Amino acid sequence: MKEEVEKAKEARIIEDTFRDHLGIEVVEVGEFYAVLECRIRREYLNKLGTVHGGLIAALIDSAMGVAANWDGNVRFALHISVDFLSPGYEGETLRAVARKSGGGRRVVFLEVEVRSVGDEERVVARASGIVYAGRMSKKVMAGGENGENS
Repeated sequence: MKEEVEKAKEARIIEDTFRDHLGIEVVEVGEFYAVLECRIRREYLNKLGTVHGGLIAALIDSAMGVAANWDGNVRFALHISVDFLSPGYEGETLRAVARKSGGGRRVVFLEVEVRSVGDEERVVARASGIVYAGRMSKKVMAGGENGENS
């Protein structure tokens, strides 16, 4: 699978400065499938000392994005629903696995499971999402057509 990740990097399919900023790493890429990991750092913790839900949501969104765009076609999320099931702690690694669960030509349904991997592996969150897989004009992709990004 490392070869597939390298191919995706070369094709610029998995470039994402926000994901890079968070330290989220793409581990595997396949047809509507992706595995991403993130080590929980101190700055990701909330006031309770557990990982902030926003980081988990960003990991899920990133996994869906890589899985949805595996072939270089532009697709984007229309909806994501997240269930937080257990906390994550500093030093743990979270692994998100995104898979296609249904859909057709224009709309794809994805599911993501986030686990804390290591000695005490457990499910941290589960999510489902809807991704638009239709064609978009370059103008829409640039933020135009209905008034520029305002």
